[in-house]
Amino acid sequence: MQTYTTIDEALEAYDETLDEVHGEPMGYLASRILKTVDPIAYRCGFHDWLDGEGVDSDALEGAWAAL
Repeated sequence: MQTYTTIDEALEAYDETLDEVHGEPMGYLASRILKTVDPIAYRCGFHDWLDGEGVDSDALEGAWAAL
């Protein structure tokens, strides 16, 4: 299990996971599409992913407002 200390580290890992699983539909990375087209689903998915990874979101350093 990976350990994340900042929100940015966790977001980068989440984006990598989305891109590995879904690839590049329509020539764009899946993480970029979801973040742009449906930012609420992106954030909800991120929190679900954190739970699945066993990461306590309150322990991550950084600004949640950037998400």
